[in-house]
Amino acid sequence: MEYINFDCLIKIFNFLSLRDKISCMSVCKKWYTCGKYIFIGTKLTVKSNQYTSTIDKWINYHKPNITLLYDGNQNSEINPKYINEIYITFNLFTLPTNLFAFLNNFQKLHTLNLSGNYILEIHDNLNQLSHITNLMLNINRLFELPSNIHVLKKLEILNLSENVLISLPDEIGDLNNLKILNLTLNNLTHLPSSIKNLTNLEKLIITSNFLTELPSTFNSKLKELYLNGNHLVEIPDEFCNLTQLSTLHLNGNCLTSLPNNFSKLEKLKILNLSVNMLTELPANFGNLTNLIFLDVSLNRITKFPKNFGNLINLQYLLSNDNRIKQLPYNIGNLKKLKRCVLTGNFLNKIPVNFCNMIELQDLYLARNRIHVLPENIGKLKNLIVLNLNSNSISSLPYSISQLTNLEILSLNSNKLTDFPNNFTLSNLKTLYLSGNLFQQFPTCICNFIKLRKLYMGSNKLLYIPDTIDKLKNLTTLYFGGNNLTCIPDSIGNLTNLNTLYLNFNELTTLPESIGNLTNLRFLYINSNNMILLPNSFTKLQLHVCT
Repeated sequence: MEYINFDCLIKIFNFLSLRDKISCMSVCKKWYTCGKYIFIGTKLTVKSNQYTSTIDKWINYHKPNITLLYDGNQNSEINPKYINEIYITFNLFTLPTNLFAFLNNFQKLHTLNLSGNYILEIHDNLNQLSHITNLMLNINRLFELPSNIHVLKKLEILNLSENVLISLPDEIGDLNNLKILNLTLNNLTHLPSSIKNLTNLEKLIITSNFLTELPSTFNSKLKELYLNGNHLVEIPDEFCNLTQLSTLHLNGNCLTSLPNNFSKLEKLKILNLSVNMLTELPANFGNLTNLIFLDVSLNRITKFPKNFGNLINLQYLLSNDNRIKQLPYNIGNLKKLKRCVLTGNFLNKIPVNFCNMIELQDLYLARNRIHVLPENIGKLKNLIVLNLNSNSISSLPYSISQLTNLEILSLNSNKLTDFPNNFTLSNLKTLYLSGNLFQQFPTCICNFIKLRKLYMGSNKLLYIPDTIDKLKNLTTLYFGGNNLTCIPDSIGNLTNLNTLYLNFNELTTLPESIGNLTNLRFLYINSNNMILLPNSFTKLQLHVCT
């Protein structure tokens, strides 16, 4: 055993139970060092029925952070003074009356985890838990909280998510040290006004409830607020006094407008307003200059406010499926923008200064009414993904070949007939050109030597050039729904090809070289005029062939 290296020994130790780890540490100095290394800075979990005097002595010496998995067995050897976290692991409909008295012995206990049981109610002797700071009651069946919840004066984190609570007691406002309150997935229709008294509350999560209105005031120190997935129809003006908010989720409600003083939330960095019924954003929305992430997708917004370009720190803009007809000229001021999603709007052109957003990596403009791309689109040199599906584009500007970092280009369902001469995209890996008007295969595509996936289905192609074999890295090739009558022999050189679509053409046979495609697993040749398959066809190890 002396020849086992230290790394290997650690891996072996990790498979051992706590009791066996402790026993092994007494074998020799090397094993002791290995065991000590594993326990440094870690949280140790001990099952109550495995707690022994040997383990107790070891804990007393090393003093790690201990989590006790308590299954209801009153093990007399458990030493309360070393336990700082307890996870109740047995299914409970009602808490045993002596449980809190038992827990009261653990004076170093700061976290009590009762999640994932079947608890229907909590009895009133909560005063025996007055020393805990974290209480996890999520994933139970609680429909109410006891009115003396306020005795948990030291509580900092309270997780009540995934219960069936229909209301909260007013006394919850007396938990003055509470910092995080999670009420996700309950049946709450309103919040008590006393919630404003939670003066240290920093994070409030009320996702997926049935709130129709908000209390007029919250604690002004609140930094994160999650109200998504409710039935809110309006936001009160007083709400905008939460000037410390940095994260706000209001998505999935029924909002038709925002307060005019919304810009008072000047510390906002993350704002999600998606899936509402907003028709516009407040005129002073551009004053939220600290915004980094903005999601207004799936609303009814027709335009951005004139000062939208003032959001100079914005990095992520999601505004798909709205009714935007025109982008503000100053949108080019968003020079830190990395991801822009404007899919599913009514845009018919892109302003020239849009291409000043040189940090842009992902641009989605699918399902609009765009006819022409700006000539200076080549300035977006950091672009990795460009999605222009389902527009009315008939030609591409040559400058698009300057997008040297572009890896995915989607141009499905447009009106393209050709590419610019000497057009090249040196790093392109995926190209979507299905549903266009190509009659001839653009030969410049064969210079996209890093291409892995090429989709040219539903065009009017008559042939595939012999030079297709220059695309050595191709794994997927889609030519379904064209007018092809033959396939070049050179296709057999595409030895990395995994999937080949040739269905819905006018083919009568395949080249003998098809047998060279040793990695081909999916071949689609249905709806052709096939008379004969080549002898080499039997060499293929296909998973799917239709």
